[in-house]
Parts: sequence; C-alpha cells; structure tokens
Amino acid sequence: MPTRVEFKPLQPVTVRNTDDAENAPVQKRLCGVTAKIVIIAVLVALLLLIVTAIVVIVVLVSRGDGTASPVSDPEEGATGSTITVPASLRIECPVKDPANCVKAGCLYATKDLDGKALPSTYPRCFYPQPSFALASGSSISESTTSYTTSDSSLNEETVTMDDSAVESVSITIGKSSKKKKRRRRGVTPPAIYTIVYNKDFGFQITRDKERVFALTEQRFINVMDQFVSISFTIPKNSRALGMGNFSQLNKKFNNSKYTMWSRSEEEGAHPFVMLISDNGLASGIFVDTSYPVQMSLESDYRVTIVVVNNKAPVTIKLFFGPKPADVVKQYWALIGSPGRTSYYGLGHFVGSNNMKSYDDLVSFVKNQTDSDIPIEGSILPLSLNDDCQPFTYNSKLSTYLKTLNEKGSKMISTIPPGITKQSSSGSEWLMYKTGKSNKVLIYKDKNKTQMLEGLMNDMVIVYPDFTSSNAFSWWYTNVTASGLGSGYGFHFHQNTPWSGVNGAVGTCEKISGDLDIAKDILQLDNLEANTLCLSSWSKDGQQLELHNQFAFSQVKQTRSTLLPYPVLPNPVLVSDATSPGIGKYAGHFHDSSSNSKEGRVAALTEMINYSLLGIPFVGSNLCTKDAIDSDDCVLWYYLSVVSPLCWSIASDTAHIFAGDSDMKKDIKTIIEFRQQLLPYHYDAQYKAAVNSEPPLRPLEFDNPTDSKAALYTDQVLFGDTILYSPRVREDEDSRVTYLPSGYWCAFSNGNCYSGPKEVETASGNEPSSFVFMKGGNVLLTQGSAATTTLARKEKFGLIVIVDKEGTANSTRFFDDGQSANSVSQGYYTLINYAVANETMTVSFEKNGYKDDLMSIKYGSIHIYGFTSKVSDVKVVRSGSTDKETVKSSCLLADDGVTYKLVIRENSVDIALKEEFNMSWTAG
Repeated sequence: MPTRVEFKPLQPVTVRNTDDAENAPVQKRLCGVTAKIVIIAVLVALLLLIVTAIVVIVVLVSRGDGTASPVSDPEEGATGSTITVPASLRIECPVKDPANCVKAGCLYATKDLDGKALPSTYPRCFYPQPSFALASGSSISESTTSYTTSDSSLNEETVTMDDSAVESVSITIGKSSKKKKRRRRGVTPPAIYTIVYNKDFGFQITRDKERVFALTEQRFINVMDQFVSISFTIPKNSRALGMGNFSQLNKKFNNSKYTMWSRSEEEGAHPFVMLISDNGLASGIFVDTSYPVQMSLESDYRVTIVVVNNKAPVTIKLFFGPKPADVVKQYWALIGSPGRTSYYGLGHFVGSNNMKSYDDLVSFVKNQTDSDIPIEGSILPLSLNDDCQPFTYNSKLSTYLKTLNEKGSKMISTIPPGITKQSSSGSEWLMYKTGKSNKVLIYKDKNKTQMLEGLMNDMVIVYPDFTSSNAFSWWYTNVTASGLGSGYGFHFHQNTPWSGVNGAVGTCEKISGDLDIAKDILQLDNLEANTLCLSSWSKDGQQLELHNQFAFSQVKQTRSTLLPYPVLPNPVLVSDATSPGIGKYAGHFHDSSSNSKEGRVAALTEMINYSLLGIPFVGSNLCTKDAIDSDDCVLWYYLSVVSPLCWSIASDTAHIFAGDSDMKKDIKTIIEFRQQLLPYHYDAQYKAAVNSEPPLRPLEFDNPTDSKAALYTDQVLFGDTILYSPRVREDEDSRVTYLPSGYWCAFSNGNCYSGPKEVETASGNEPSSFVFMKGGNVLLTQGSAATTTLARKEKFGLIVIVDKEGTANSTRFFDDGQSANSVSQGYYTLINYAVANETMTVSFEKNGYKDDLMSIKYGSIHIYGFTSKVSDVKVVRSGSTDKETVKSSCLLADDGVTYKLVIRENSVDIALKEEFNMSWTAG
C-alpha cells in the first residue's frame, strides 16, 4: 500500500487511506486534485494574507507607542510582535536579512517562550501562525484496519500494526472527506510497526526496535511563499541509493543536495531514495510530484525534501521494505513494471555524428563490415534527415536503408524533441502543416494564438503535444509513411525541449496558463505550462522549470503508435531524458561522463541507479568524445559486458574498425564475450519486467548488512549469478575484487572462493577474467556471431555453479526474441535447472515457445565448485530409462582445492527442447 502525504498550506493534518489512488497510473496521480480543494486553498491563502496584514499593523502600532514588549534580538537589529508560537511549531519565513523580517509580516526571535536560547536549527524569522498539528479525527489506514485520533489535545497517541505484510502507510496532511472509522489500538502481536505521534513532534514509525522514519522534532514541515519542505530523521549511519542522474552510488550524508525537475537537471528526474541502515533494513522515500524537487542528505542523518511551489498538494510515499529488493518491488508497483526489450535491442550498435550524407553512411557501414566486429546496426544521426526534420530521408538514402534492413543490419533513427517549420528553401514542411491542422502543436497561451518555438541547429522548431487526442493518428501517419525511416527503433535525442527554448527565444518567462499540477499532464489539451517551462521561482529568485514530462509523453505515444504496426512487434526505444514510470516504454541512454577512471565508474553508477529506478534497459556511451582517439575506448567497452544497452556514439568511430590495431582486437574480444552472455542478458530483462528484479545492482543491495560491500562502487551484481569488476584503468591488467558472502567461482579458470573475501583477478585483457559466478546458479551462454540473429543459431553453453552443499537451481527464459506480448499470450518457455544429490534435472516450468531456437543443441557443459573429484557421468532422457554414458573430464582448478567437470562439445546430443537428468558419482 503506498504512502501518501499531501501538504496543504496552514491546514490541519489528516492521515487517511488512499486505496482509490494507489492503483491509478503514477503520471495521473502526479496532478489529481479537485476544484473544491483549489477553492479551499485560495481561501486559506486569503486568510493568510489577512492575518499577515493584521500582524504588520500590530507590529507598526506597537513600535510607534512603545506599549508592546516584543521578543527581540538587538544584536541582529530586528524585532517582531509579541510572540505566542512555541519554537517547535515555528514555520520559517524565507527572509534572509533579519532587518527585513518584520517588514515581510513575519516575527523574529532567537529564544523560545521560556527565554531559553534556540539551537541553530530553529528558525529565527518565522510566520505568526503555528506549524501543522494533527487534528481531531485524523487517521492512519493500513489494509482494512483504520486508526482515528480521539480528541484535539493529542498529547500523544500510539497505534500498533500487526505483521500482516505492511509495506507502506498512507499519511495525508489535510482534512479527510472520508467517513471516519473506529479507532483501534494494540492490534494482536507480534507487532512490527508502531506509529507514535503528538502535536509537538509529528510522527515516527518504528519497525521492531528500529526507527524507520521520524519527522524532525524542529521545523518538520515548513510552508513558505514558494515551496514546501519536510525533514525525516533516519537511523544513524544509514546509506542512500538512487536519485536519478547522479554519479555517486552511495550518496553521503554530508549536506549534499540533489535537484530534480529543474533546469540544472541534465537527463533523469527520479526523486526516489533508498535508505539502508547498518543492520540491513531498507526503506524508501519517493516524492510523487513534477514540481522542482531538492532532496538533501543532512549530516545529522536527516532527509530534507523541498518542493518548489506549494499551490497543489505534494505527495510523499514511504516504503518499508524491509529488504532492498522489497523496497524496489514496492516502488516499481507504484510507478509501473518496466517493459522488455527485443533480443536485437541487446546487440552492439554504433553511430557517428559526422554522418551527413548518403556517401558518409555507405563509408561508415563499410568500415563496420570490414572490421569483423559483431555489430547489430547503426544509430543514424539527425543530420542525415533533410534540414534535421525527422522522417525525411531522401529516396536514395531510403533505398539503401531498406537494403541494409533486408540484409539483417538494423538501424536506429534519431528523433529530436521538435520539428522544423520550414525547409532550407523556405517552404513549410508537410509535418508542420498537418501538425497545425490537427492541433497537435504546443502554444504559449491557452487561446493558442502564439506557438511555442525553440532553436535547434540554428533552425526554429516547434513542439508536438503528444498528449493531445489527435497526436496518435498524426504521429502514426508520419512514422509509418516513411517506412519507419530506418526500421528498427528510435533514439529520442535531447528530448528536454528546454535546451532549445530557454535563452533562445525567451519564452519561459512569458508562458501563461494554469500552473497548478492538479491538472493531469497526460490529459491536457496543451502543455504550455507543464511541459516546457514551469514558471515557478525558488526563494533565491532563480527560475526553475519542468521538462522531463515531455520525454515521457513522447516515448509513450511512440510506443502506442508502433504497437499496431506489424513490421515492428517490439521496437527499440531509447530516451535521453527519463522520469518515473518511463521504463515501461523506453530505455535510457547516458552520454556525459568524462574520459577517466572516475568517469567510467560514474557511468557504471548511472547504469546501476537507473536499473534500480525502474529502467532496466540502460547504458552509457561506450566511447566518449575524449576517448575516441585513444586506447581508453577499450576501457569503456569493458562496461559493455554488463550494460544492457550497448551503444557507441562519437564524432568519428571509423578508426576503431579500420586496420589491425590492438584496440580493434581488444574491442572485438570484449564484444564477442558479451554476445556469449546475451541469453543471460535477455533472461535478466525478463526477470526485471515480470519479477521486479533489477538486472544491475550494487553489491550492498544483496548484502545490506555488509558495510564493506558498500565501499566497492566500481563493481556490480549482474542478474542472479554474475559479479563483475570491470577494468576501468589502463594500468589495471589485474585488480582486486571483493566477493561478498556466498560461494563464488571465477568464470575464467573455475577457481572458487568463500566470501566475504578479496581476491586478485587474473592479469590480462580478457573480459572473462573480471567475472565471478555465485554458487547455486546455472548460466546459459551462446556462441558469438556478426549479429544477434545469427548468434541465436549457435549452440548453447551450460555453466553450472554448485554451492558448498553441491546444489544449484535456476530458471531461464526463452521466446522468439521480438514479441512484446509473448508473456501475456503464453508464447514463451521457462527451463528449470536443478542440481541436488549428484544429479542435475532439466525440466520445463512452462513450455509455450517451440520454434527453431528450441531445436538448437547444447554444446559444452561446465560444472564448477565440486569439493571432490567426480566421474561416471550419465544422461537419462525424458521418457526413457536408458542411461547414456557421457565422455567428460574432471579437472582440479588452479586453486588446487576445487574441481570442475568439463563435458566438451559434441559429447552430448541434447537439444534445448528436451528434458533430461544428468548424474555423476563423487569421490
């Protein structure tokens, strides 16, 4: 059950059940509010103005006749009226200069009512009204049980919840319109959550004896002129993960500030943070708003959230875990499960920003073909279109692209955020004409008299309103009329229109319209205020804006447009800008890391963060513009082993594929190894979509009680089996890898280790040297080929890693590799590999996909981790009692302790579609 906290200025607190809202799409819940609440908010604002005016008059009168005795601070040089608000309930007034405090209609004091000096955390300049307090009739609801406060005094009240799978609690600040339910206290133990609140403190939630969240004792809620803030105290020494496009994996509680939904944000706006305490308990905080948000991690272990503009309620959801995996599942349940990419989407794509003509593309493709490096296709830059207008490849280029598609080379077209109005010849583009006639372009004003314009490549562009009811047919016509341009997917590049609008034509400050986010962005007829520029000002006078919602509506509409198009059952869609819930429709591409060890670690961190945030199809540019002319490009390619999105875009990639350089050889080795892992990549994407399991995770995610694991931010857990510590520095032929708790075996040589333990990886450039596999799992590999289509025809390799007890159990996913709805239609297969009692049983959990892939045979089989020598390997096929002897070798691993069983290719003749048992004898 999601937790909902709504902030309404100067209203009593109500805590209520939000069952009706919790199942609504997250983008709709960002903005829902009724006209009645708007009217109430206006009345409250008027009341505030009246009270403020009265206070100013009282202050001026008292200062004139000298009859009043205000609390004052002569050293600060500011005074206020008689103060009756206790320090714990004071709301900070956003006035920096104490001398201007009274002029603003606020009060000033450095002492509490009893004359005691205030700590520095208390506001000096504050509003005449007290802070929020829980009102009589407030309630906390969980499942079918409701708890309602008894009276208005509320000195303290305690409510205990039982252990019935409490995932989160709904807390609403504002009056509840729902019928009150009977209050219950002391529900049958064992108790796991206790909520304690009183009028001076707020509330705290305790899980067992661990305090999960508590509103800060002082200034826990501030309602200021232009923003709302709230602070949560959390257990000491907690660690923080998440929060979108930030290159730190473990965020430090050192007063660091993270800004989202604002101009300073580059790509991702994901106001979600996961907190892990020393004892391994995990919690989560999500700010469910599209207003600018700042999340601060204070040095005294507070999470302070500031939301600019308090015109509409702000919803904050608290997730209780208790494990990191639980928090992710609770968060993904709210924002929506991610979609699955097609199999070819996992292929190696390259692009060059220097391609501007047919000849450039032909030369680029030839270099790829001659390189002998597996390459799935090309990412076509916008410059190949006429005047950068999407879907305008000339006839010669279109014919060539069609030929490439027929040969199996898949092309990804780049789509800009806007469309140009006129061609270089001065005539209006048809796409612009039809956009006007269909009323799908964004205007500055509600009357649609002036179109919103920006600049891109020195050309004036306008922006489609992808939420318009007419957008679907208009976009579908343009996409399909061009034959999809390239055919296999789209890269939504720079789809943060603010980059073309702000400062270019000066429209941000002039945009009019209702800025109240209570209106649903996905149902508005125009987005002039909510998409491109949010006319909201911070307390420092800096204008902040909303932009990522444009990307959300753009990719969602494109996905909807292509679903009925038979040529692309599951196209690859990748966005530069992302926000909560976008993973259902597109992946995320990151391209801003510096060419250094720190830059590569930051890129790995980005991928891990977005994977946790519900975008499992994610990747960073494998060759930055600074690395393209050096062997550092190889170091970037090491990230491709685990990166779901394998893209390399630079100004010039020709020399990577030309000649016979060591760089080309190393990149070829890395990509070929990555291709062997594609079945595992594809299975990880399935588990993300169906089981809410992030494919990329930090070490501490699976080991939350291991504080040392949190230190190794340049390693990653990939899927359920692999730990990868990529080579990120040129002088790092070998490196130290930290193996957390568990039984781990090296991919390269079969050496096995019991964690936690630091081990030094084998020296050299082989990417497999940096891969470890966790005992108790089974891994499928497949041969490498020029494209994923050809690779899916290669034999499968089977790698079994038994744990210390000699057991393993894994289930792997298979389908046609391109159908978006194969799972919902049952057109897929799940194969279970279970090892116990010296026998591996291979059986189907689901057998709905029976095409050519399932007829491919197993090649080599490796079983790692035996503590003693094994022999006498036999196979019994399903439906038979005959025991077939299998030729095998049992080798002592390099560690001199463990053994590995090797069954070489052609020693068994078993296809993927067969069930069978394989047994062996130990000792």
